[in-house]
Amino acid sequence: MAADAPPDFVGDLHAAYIKYVSEDTEALEFVTTDYMRMSGVYWGVTALRLLDRDPAADLGGEKLIEWTLACQHASGGFGGGEGHDPHLLYTLSALQILAILGALDRCDRDKAAAYVAGLQQPDGSFFGDEWGEVDTRFSYCALSALAILGKLRGPGAASIDVDAAAAFVDSCGDRVQSKPFDPTAFER
Repeated sequence: MAADAPPDFVGDLHAAYIKYVSEDTEALEFVTTDYMRMSGVYWGVTALRLLDRDPAADLGGEKLIEWTLACQHASGGFGGGEGHDPHLLYTLSALQILAILGALDRCDRDKAAAYVAGLQQPDGSFFGDEWGEVDTRFSYCALSALAILGKLRGPGAASIDVDAAAAFVDSCGDRVQSKPFDPTAFER
């Protein structure tokens, strides 16, 4: 190998690291991220899939599915961890985990869709949760969650206004700067 060549990619070491951090429950990072664990689990599951690994085998599939399902609230939304309030971000991550692990049919899909639809506002935006923060990422999460559930359009679709959601996202674009990104634009 040439001296300036990058080192070989060792996917097994990356997979071992993901498994290690998922099991190191005494680590400060593990303890302090409990409220957002759902997203971390999603990224771990996805990384393992990208490494051509079986996340169910590496992370304990049934136990992981049961934990994910335990985070679903009566409202249909999922919290970032057990005992945490439901939020659109974690609802999407939970649905993605269940879909990747082939267990999407085990959650209450109708309640999840109703939870997501209930967060849409008259202007087409979506609240992230009951507290009312609006962000375009929540629009992405809502539409993606409903698409995963098969409830974005067509028979059995959730009651949302997709056109209003698209118009809201479009309204958030930068109409002043129509040229390539200029880092000095924020200084004006």
